[in-house]
Amino acid sequence: MIVDISKWEMHNVVRDGSGDIRTRRGFAATLDFVADDVVASFSVENPKTSEVNWFFFMWSPTTGAVTLKVYDEGRANSSAPLYTFPLGVMSRDVVITMAQSYGFLQFNSPSFSAPLFGFVGGGVTTMLAVPSENPDSTTLSVPTGHCATFGDRWCVAQDNAIYFADPGIQGVRSFTAQNVLVVPGTVLDLFQADSGSLMIFTTAGAYSLGADALSVGQDVVGFLSQIDGVSTTAPRNACSTSFGTLVLGRSDISVISGGAVQKLSIPRYTGRRKLSRPVEVDDLRTWGRLLPTPDGFLLGFGRNRDMFLAADLRTNTYSWMYGHDSQNQPTQLHGVVYSRDGDQFLVFRSTVVQPLTVGASDHFDGEMLGYVCGLLPVDTTDMPLFRRVTVACANAGGTAGVAMSPAENVLQTTAVHTGDVVVGTDVWGSKKIASYNQRTTRCTVNTRATEPHIELVFGGCGRRIASTINLEMSGTWRARKDRQP
Repeated sequence: MIVDISKWEMHNVVRDGSGDIRTRRGFAATLDFVADDVVASFSVENPKTSEVNWFFFMWSPTTGAVTLKVYDEGRANSSAPLYTFPLGVMSRDVVITMAQSYGFLQFNSPSFSAPLFGFVGGGVTTMLAVPSENPDSTTLSVPTGHCATFGDRWCVAQDNAIYFADPGIQGVRSFTAQNVLVVPGTVLDLFQADSGSLMIFTTAGAYSLGADALSVGQDVVGFLSQIDGVSTTAPRNACSTSFGTLVLGRSDISVISGGAVQKLSIPRYTGRRKLSRPVEVDDLRTWGRLLPTPDGFLLGFGRNRDMFLAADLRTNTYSWMYGHDSQNQPTQLHGVVYSRDGDQFLVFRSTVVQPLTVGASDHFDGEMLGYVCGLLPVDTTDMPLFRRVTVACANAGGTAGVAMSPAENVLQTTAVHTGDVVVGTDVWGSKKIASYNQRTTRCTVNTRATEPHIELVFGGCGRRIASTINLEMSGTWRARKDRQP
């Protein structure tokens, strides 16, 4: 019996550009902060020079103080930042946002005493208000809160009020009393979607403000529309991507695009686990932090879960990511930064890592393990005897195995696959890895089950996995006795 495993729950297993599945590539540490924890991170590209600066807000476990540290991407391996800016004592769970306009930067937070203001490619300082060019307007001190870019101007949400800056380069620091929008509930998140609308998420629901609200002069005037069927409970439960606006639900994710709401269901394995790590996420919104990527999104859980979810929405593939349990290297995802070439770097609690090439060792453990878990498609009225399961992967001597309650069989790969598909060909990957063959492992389980849940394990970084397994069964029994009428 041939079974397709490509849509089962995956751990450390991803779908590559050719559509095949493989264990994730190994991580290499690019920047290690050692003593402090990252609470927010941003990439800022200078459009004039294409240089990229990395902004890290660091929280000290010893003092409780937050410090901004800025690194040049090209010198990221250096322990010395370009510059630092102390911000004082704050909570470890501080929420910090960034906005850009006319080459200026704003960093803001409900926990800040004042926003930060700076230039792309330059330093930062405390942001001070500039009087409005309209003499009839009352200029306010720059508010603290969640900041975003809306068209050509900045906006800041403080409690249930959204303050809009004046238009134009002279107005980026001019917030007036006449340009304030009051919304239902306390604002948890706001950002501009791909459609141009300002998305506003509050404790009372989700709302949008059309881009045409910017077309009436100095003031922002428009119709506030409520979006039915979505709600958030904390900041960073939503983000904007090229696929639409993503919003976390209890157990799924909503995609808002073109006014319609579509639900994305994450594959869940509900069987008893013997090999893979339990996910243990009852409500994605409680600790979830959405981070957009070019292919989909990453969902981290801060310091509350030592794993994160990677989603490729082009192929509708989801995978839980984490390191080896024996290593003291937590995979607590806090952010993503990018290089000028578009390379993606993951920001963990105190380490910035970059995915390595196929076959490289992992930052967490040289023997990185990937898992695929699912329910075998058999008639639930039968109780067949499952004898053997054969898996194939480009393992070259790495671990491969199967667990089916109560049996577990984890072996080293043995027989060389006799088929035409081997690593080193156009089908299976890079021709530079001529020594890797696709190997098959036959695991013996010898167990009966009415609901046959199964876990497969594969060792090694960046190893291709055959998308099907061969299941051998015999001696089918009826799951329960037939009763006389």
